[in-house]
Amino acid sequence: MTEQYTPPAPQGAPVPPPGQVQPEQKKGFAITALVIGIVAILGSWIPFLGLGSVFLGLIGLVFGVIAIVQAVKGTAGGKVMAIVGASLSALAMIIGVAATAAGVSAVDAAIEDLDEQLDEEFASSLDDSASETVTETEDVVDDAAAEEVTETEETESAADGEGTRSNPFPAGTVLTNDEVEITLGEANWAADDIVASENQFNDAAADGSTFVLLPVTVTNVASAEPVTPWLDVEVFFVSADGRSFEEAYEVIPDELSDISDLYEGGTGTGNIVFEIPTDVQEDGVWGVEFGWFSDATFVAAK
Repeated sequence: MTEQYTPPAPQGAPVPPPGQVQPEQKKGFAITALVIGIVAILGSWIPFLGLGSVFLGLIGLVFGVIAIVQAVKGTAGGKVMAIVGASLSALAMIIGVAATAAGVSAVDAAIEDLDEQLDEEFASSLDDSASETVTETEDVVDDAAAEEVTETEETESAADGEGTRSNPFPAGTVLTNDEVEITLGEANWAADDIVASENQFNDAAADGSTFVLLPVTVTNVASAEPVTPWLDVEVFFVSADGRSFEEAYEVIPDELSDISDLYEGGTGTGNIVFEIPTDVQEDGVWGVEFGWFSDATFVAAK
């Protein structure tokens, strides 16, 4: 019988007994390194997503180095796969960092271009605004020199001094700016008990002063935009000696601030409370403003 020939084993590896097939060496780390390297290299080209590829590449590089060391020692196989996986992982890390840096640079450039564009548009809008202002001023001057403007009843009254502090409108006068109407009702000049009973945490009026409860009716006559009473209507009290008194922030029944937006045709009535010294209540006036930038119109308080 002819004996089976067994080739000599590589140096450093155990020699298998005659007739016994050498077991296949494990390649787990090498395969893992290769798979991670491939995934990392595929994602490394995408800006910002490449940061994830850098992390994967680091893991793949570690697995690849371990697989290479094991293959050199002869305790595992897949040396070629380990080298390829480690190389791909290292390359993915480099490409990922470069792609992300390029993406950041591109975003910075885009932001700078946007800033420049906005600056140019802002400068252009300022020039246009200045030109429109000059044109409007010239038109106003020409119109004033060409004809006498016909005034509304309210404007004529104002020209005669009515609606000023020295000559206020009578109490109960309906004030209007052609879009919104405001009517001040009869004030309650001794509303301390009402304020105190409305909320136990309300402060008491200071010595020599009383709480004054003023009902205010607001109507949206012709404004296309909704009117918010507590925001678009400003009411204050001015004493004869020139002191002004703003709204007191106490909890009161039927507050004006409880009225929601009023669309065209809508109307609502709510209260405003003031803390006013009793010695100045007699000759004072109510000031009313249609919004924050209008001139005050004055109405007799009593």
